Amino acid sequence: MFRALSSLGSLGSLGWFSWFGSLSDLPNQHNDLNYPNDLNHPHYPDLLDNPNYPNDLNHQILTYRHFYYRLISEMSKKLLTITAALLLLLFLAPFAMAEDKNSLTREEKARQRMLKIEAANAFWRLKHSMEKDAFYNTRIRLNVWRSTAIDVGTFDQTQYDEFKKQLYEKSINDSLKCYEEFILEENFYDANICLQTWRMHSKEIGAYDKDKYEALKERLKQARIKKTAREAEEQKAE
Repeated sequence: MFRALSSLGSLGSLGWFSWFGSLSDLPNQHNDLNYPNDLNHPHYPDLLDNPNYPNDLNHQILTYRHFYYRLISEMSKKLLTITAALLLLLFLAPFAMAEDKNSLTREEKARQRMLKIEAANAFWRLKHSMEKDAFYNTRIRLNVWRSTAIDVGTFDQTQYDEFKKQLYEKSINDSLKCYEEFILEENFYDANICLQTWRMHSKEIGAYDKDKYEALKERLKQARIKKTAREAEEQKAE
């Protein structure tokens, strides 16, 4: 469409240049002595029998009149051509703009469909990860879903906060379980990691209990002391 419009613009420009080129030939026609003998010319049929016609002042007047008539005729033709080209250009321009707009609209619709599919897939993976995966994998799924939902314009902050709360609550519960298990196994290093994870994630959702943390920390400390004392007694017994 734009190629057609540019061709019309070129046609208008060509009309102007061809018109100026034709004007350069017109002034030379009044020097042609045979030119007034044209029987079809409307301005001087009665001068054909005048022997002094080529030198007659009327010849010059009629010749210049003829020149200006030709000039006006050429101008009218070129102006009509240019006007027609411009009108056609103005007529076709809205169609070209509409075609481009429709093309962009189709591309945007296709992009929106793809984003919706990605957001739906990310939501399904998040739900599955909430049930099966560990904290950090699920956290990644949550961030991916958030990003795709924002892109497609369906992001719900309330829903995001609820998923985040569920994720951290699950992590808090899992951290307490692993803390208890490692205490029983006397694996105090891993028990401390579980305790610190519990502390950080409970702070993240506003569920941190300092007294409970201090109690769990003290319990871990006493368990280490008991293990050290027991190992010392065993060594003495040997």
